[in-house]
Amino acid sequence: MHFDAAFPPPVLGGKEKQAYLLTTHLSQGKLIKVAVLSFYFSKSQNASHESLYVYRIKKSIFYLGELFYQIIKNRNNFSIIHIHTPSRIGKFVAIISKIFFYKVFFKIPNQGLTSMNNIKGILDYLFFNFFVDKIVILENQTKAYFSGFKALRDKILMISNGVKLKKQKIYSKSLEEIKLVYVGRLVEQKGINEILGFSLKLKNINHKFFIDIVGDGPDFNKIRSFILKNNLDKNIRMHGNLKDPFEIMYSSDILLIPSTKEGMSNVILEAMSIGLPIIGTRVGAIEQQVGKEFDKYICNVDQIQEDIYRSYVDLISNNNIEIYGNYLYKRCSSCFDISKIAKEYATEYKKIC
Repeated sequence: MHFDAAFPPPVLGGKEKQAYLLTTHLSQGKLIKVAVLSFYFSKSQNASHESLYVYRIKKSIFYLGELFYQIIKNRNNFSIIHIHTPSRIGKFVAIISKIFFYKVFFKIPNQGLTSMNNIKGILDYLFFNFFVDKIVILENQTKAYFSGFKALRDKILMISNGVKLKKQKIYSKSLEEIKLVYVGRLVEQKGINEILGFSLKLKNINHKFFIDIVGDGPDFNKIRSFILKNNLDKNIRMHGNLKDPFEIMYSSDILLIPSTKEGMSNVILEAMSIGLPIIGTRVGAIEQQVGKEFDKYICNVDQIQEDIYRSYVDLISNNNIEIYGNYLYKRCSSCFDISKIAKEYATEYKKIC
C-alpha cells in the first residue's frame, strides 16, 4: 500500500506525479497487489482511480483516527507501506504502520529535507532507525548524508524516478529563431531570475529567440513586470499552469532548468522522454539524469548566467541540438522508463517480505 497525502486527482506534480506513475504501473503490470491511502479533495471524488483502489480519508478533526483505522484494517491485505509524503503526516503513517508490523519504505524526494545536527535531527535519526526499513533516495548528496550513519547504511535504496516514454520530437533544420522553454514553479530557487537575465543578454545582442514560461508561483507578477519593463514581451510568453505542457515542449528547441535546489526533476525526465535538449545546473540528481557524456551543458550554481550562455552558444552550433536530443531520448529509454522502474520496486518489495 502506498501513502501520498495528495494523490491525484487533482494534484499531478512533483512527488504526486511519481506516486501516480509508480502505483498505476505496478497495478496495470500486475507486478504486485497495490492500493493507495490518501485524502479526499471533493465530495464527488471516486474512491477508485484508473486501475487502483484509493482509500481516501476525510479532512476533519478525526482524520488521524481514520488513518489509524485504515492502516490497521488493511494489515491482512498488505505487508508493505510505501510513503511518498516526507512530512509529519508521512512520519505518523510510518510509525503506526511499523507498530502494526508493516515493512516501511520512506521516500525522500528532494535534497536538503533532513538534518541531524539539532534536536529535530536526533528525532529524525531515531525515526529512520526504528520505524523505516528502506529509505528511498534519488540523488547522491542525500545518499552520502545517510551513509554517514552506520545504522542507516543498509536501509538506503537508490531507485530513480521514472517517466512514460513518448514519441521522439522532430528537430527543426532551420534555427533562425531558437525556442526555449521553462516549466516549473515560479520561485527563486528554480532559477527563473537567471533565465530573465539571460534573456536580456540575448536581446541586447539582437539574437532571435523566444522563451515560453510554463508555471505559476509567488514570482508570477514580478516576472511579468520585468518582461514589460525591459520590452521582452515579444520574446517571452507566460502561460501559467498547463495541464499538459508537452505541446509547447515538442515545439521547443531547449529546456532551461537553472535550479539552485532539486531532487530528481520530473520536468527533466519529461524533456528526456521526447528528446528535448536540456541546460540545467549541478544540483540534486540533474547530473545523474543527463549523464556524463553531455555534462558540459550542466551549469555551476555560482555562475549560472555565464554558464547558461556558454552552454547555449555551444548547443545551437554544429547540429548539437539534434545530437544531444537523440542521446537524451535513448538514455531515458534505458534508464528512466517507468515500466522498468516499477519492476525495480517490485523486486525490492519481494526481497523484504
